[in-house]
Amino acid sequence: MEIAEIEHDLRSFIKYLRRHNLPFIYNHPFWFEFHSEPNPSSVPRLAKLFPVLEYNMHELKQKNELTIALAEKLGKGIAATTDTHTGRIGKVYTLAKGDNFNEFFKNVAQGKSYIVPEDLTRELLIDEMNTWIDLIFEKKPEKQGRRKLPYRDKISGHYGQNF
Repeated sequence: MEIAEIEHDLRSFIKYLRRHNLPFIYNHPFWFEFHSEPNPSSVPRLAKLFPVLEYNMHELKQKNELTIALAEKLGKGIAATTDTHTGRIGKVYTLAKGDNFNEFFKNVAQGKSYIVPEDLTRELLIDEMNTWIDLIFEKKPEKQGRRKLPYRDKISGHYGQNF
């Protein structure tokens, strides 16, 4: 919010991020608000401003294919993400070398990375919606704060808690 108060438009905001060497990504390149008039021709112009484009598991496969093609055409990095809000993380991820996050992100931005994607299917969407319904109508009241959800790291196979 502090940055937004200083930088009032997208271009100056991005200049601020670059000037301070902060990582940023173009999320949902081909997603448009439900009741808005889509303008797909604006996506390539906007994508030129970002170092990395998002491959989102909760988007349709066709949109993700367009995102990959656009990233390749513009020489942009691509990162695989998910919009899950139910704690079911680790189904998609991005692999890149780096001893710290800045090195990792630099390699992603330079296209020196691999994505491990999974596309949205009817079954995944139903599972996500059922999890939301279970969370909303759970009978046990939780303590104050966020609910701990179990997760499994697909690379190491270890289990843990997501806060």
